[in-house]
Amino acid sequence: MYDVTEEVLWADKLEVSLLPRTINLEFTNRCNLRCDFCINHQPTFREKGDLPEHILDNLIIELPPSTEISICGVGEPTLHPKFSRYLEKLSSHFTNLSLVTNGQNLTPAIIDSVIASNINKVIVSLDYFSEETYKMRKGGDLEHVCQGIKELFAARKNIKNKLSIQINMLAQKNQESEIERAISFFNQFLGPKDCIYTRSIKTLAGQVKVSTMTEDSWLGLEKFKEDLSKRIDTSKFVVENWCRLLKLKGPIEKRKACRHPYKYCMILWDGTVVGCCIDFNGHLKMGNLNNESLYEIWTGERYNRFRRAMEKLDFRKYKLCESCEEWYKCI
Repeated sequence: MYDVTEEVLWADKLEVSLLPRTINLEFTNRCNLRCDFCINHQPTFREKGDLPEHILDNLIIELPPSTEISICGVGEPTLHPKFSRYLEKLSSHFTNLSLVTNGQNLTPAIIDSVIASNINKVIVSLDYFSEETYKMRKGGDLEHVCQGIKELFAARKNIKNKLSIQINMLAQKNQESEIERAISFFNQFLGPKDCIYTRSIKTLAGQVKVSTMTEDSWLGLEKFKEDLSKRIDTSKFVVENWCRLLKLKGPIEKRKACRHPYKYCMILWDGTVVGCCIDFNGHLKMGNLNNESLYEIWTGERYNRFRRAMEKLDFRKYKLCESCEEWYKCI
């Protein structure tokens, strides 16, 4: 892991492979939390459902084993009734799997499935580290999720699994003390490849309203980490301060073409392929796997038209992209 530097942002050329290198795969958009910074519980959010097995099977047939599969989305993946079965199927073919979870459903059965799979990284969106804040902002039980995380660490240790664990904390106003407490608490469990991760929170192209950290109060995440290191061990604390990077002079001074349409796609639970991982409501539809293969969608005219528009910074038909704060992040 590394703290993001300017050099990592623009290393790759705008070249399209025959199939995406990375798939963000939404098992379900159902969720067991009600985070106030998420659109999942809003009335305008799309219909809820679970990924059908035939779509998963077709992806396994079509994609090479080296494809990176990120099991994520705007729901909680472990709520899919066939989560363990799907994980076993993916592991029989793909060698690079990751899971993004809120951690509320880290039951012994779910943990066993994760440990037995090819998942090499679990990202837990913890976000807050006080009972009051966690319940108010996410509608969940902090003690419960921390117990699940500890059991995941223990299960990995018992069989010497190579799984890495990343615990995400949000950088918001008045959040400094919670991040410090989270680092202090989890340092005892973190292995060589684990980390506590924090970045400047964004509005996801204006889809959510958030109270952001300010440079006046935090003096930037790097300064926060530097000051924090005088009190506690921050060797496993990773910060990505995109606010600072956007202000740098040089290669990211002006808006550039987004790399996302050339590298990966998001597949929603109903088979809809969208052009970006933050398109939670399916505005940028490129096709549907119930009607076409992923290859046909990925190399099709709709996707290519989208790419050409991004290269020209022409957002007239892509309003979500116009207000996006993610274009500068290279994956």
